[in-house]
Amino acid sequence: MDAVRTYLAGVLQGRAAPRAAPASVAPLLGPREASALRALGLDALVQSALMQAATDVLHEAAARATRQGAHTVAAYPALQALLRDELMPALTEVLEARPAHAVLGTGAASGAADVWDVSVSYAPDEGLAPAEHASLYLRLDYSLAHAIGTQRLQQVYELVREYPRSQAAMEDVVVWLEQTGERAELVRALAQALHVCLLHPGVDTHAILVYYVNIVYALRLVDSTGVVLSQVLPPVQSYLRTRKDTIEAVVHALLGDDPAFQLLRTELEQGALGDADDGHAPDADAEATDEQYTRPEYWADPTWAPRPVDAGPAYSQMRSRDVIGLLVSIFDDRDGFLQALERHTAQQLVQTIDYDTRRVQRNNAIFKRRLGASSLHPCDVMLADVAASHALDERFHRDAQAGPDAQAVHPLIVSRQFWPAIDTRTYTLPRRLAEALEACAAFYAHIHPTKRVRWLPHIGTVDVAIDMDDGRRIEARVTPLQAAVAELVAGLGEAEITADNVAAALGLERESATAAMRFWVARRVLRELPAPAVGVFERADAPMPPAGAHA
Repeated sequence: MDAVRTYLAGVLQGRAAPRAAPASVAPLLGPREASALRALGLDALVQSALMQAATDVLHEAAARATRQGAHTVAAYPALQALLRDELMPALTEVLEARPAHAVLGTGAASGAADVWDVSVSYAPDEGLAPAEHASLYLRLDYSLAHAIGTQRLQQVYELVREYPRSQAAMEDVVVWLEQTGERAELVRALAQALHVCLLHPGVDTHAILVYYVNIVYALRLVDSTGVVLSQVLPPVQSYLRTRKDTIEAVVHALLGDDPAFQLLRTELEQGALGDADDGHAPDADAEATDEQYTRPEYWADPTWAPRPVDAGPAYSQMRSRDVIGLLVSIFDDRDGFLQALERHTAQQLVQTIDYDTRRVQRNNAIFKRRLGASSLHPCDVMLADVAASHALDERFHRDAQAGPDAQAVHPLIVSRQFWPAIDTRTYTLPRRLAEALEACAAFYAHIHPTKRVRWLPHIGTVDVAIDMDDGRRIEARVTPLQAAVAELVAGLGEAEITADNVAAALGLERESATAAMRFWVARRVLRELPAPAVGVFERADAPMPPAGAHA
């Protein structure tokens, strides 16, 4: 066995040609010895030894290939080529070995010590039949696929985490599953890894959602039946329901800019949510209905098959190829998801530049197809408010007799009843900014005599340009509070400005004033003086004070 294993390992690794065994092994594998064993009727023993040695070699090669290829390269195709082109010819040579001369009558009659007595045994001349050759290859190919699958199961958690970069390596799992059908082993390995590595308080919700999406994409590739997904995904869904920030995280994943969810957003933009037949989220009783096999489509679909016996409790839902629908199905209560969707829509709209709402409108239309048009009525009102504000802005800049500061104002007027809770805190605005907003509010009151505008200065953006005494020009898009602090500091004309003075002038908390001033420190507009002068700032183009001047 050791000699056979050494010979086959050398063949597989290319250290020995298929028809030239190492010298230390050749005496046990030569034609005379092989034909002698066959003449003794030991074909079964020879084949068993060769099969066991070949299987061991393939397992060692699979372990080595999956380590070397890491998680980005498929190991099966290369090893299958070695099996077909190198290992099988070597095995066939040994199994079909023939003596160099014909077998003579008896040992005594021939006088040759190396000739078998045909009265005792017989060595047939025919080699392996095509069916036997194919059977041998299939058995070894199965052993190869099983060996690779065993190695990949130990890496399955990392393979799913790195998808789609690991897609090639996942193809090894596809081959293993097709060859062995051991879906239960895949479920066991992945479920155990999820319990140990993912579903515990040490992992944040964002990371769990990223892995959740990867599970759907990866297992959809591995098992098209959805059986594995129906067993693995429900525990992750149940755990996510216990997290308070799951709804917000899902909405930001669908509508935000996180690169980890780029595949998800691509599917969303392609209208994947509109594939549902009824335009609604999956019914909670869909599984029970499936069990009755009473749906009309069952009688018209020639590809219909009964539910697999190893399918999980959410099998009907998992058969859907709609990844986004599987994300929405995390929530038992759809109202919470709708409220989070409304909050996110409001956050996007208040940050809109030039009233461009095309992306929000597209997302809103897609979710309508999934959740129903009436479910997103508040979002429709918010979009209508932006459109009305755009019309008001154009009319204000065309008709109002306002100064240059007021012409720089572009208002967003929101309907208080339909928008989610918005930060309504206020502060004392500097003169120029207050006069510009007042001019816009007066124009709105003239057009709508029964309505009045209340500005929310913590929301919105301001484009500012600051000319420094040292010749620098700093342009930035900032919050109204940061713009107010810059205007206030510019108008004070003092060498030193304290956070307490700014907070008192604007009617702010000291912490908010300090944060706004440090924003301008980062832009090199202000400079914070060192300790012990806590909360004391000066313009960055002023000369540095001597050391210890503020002691």
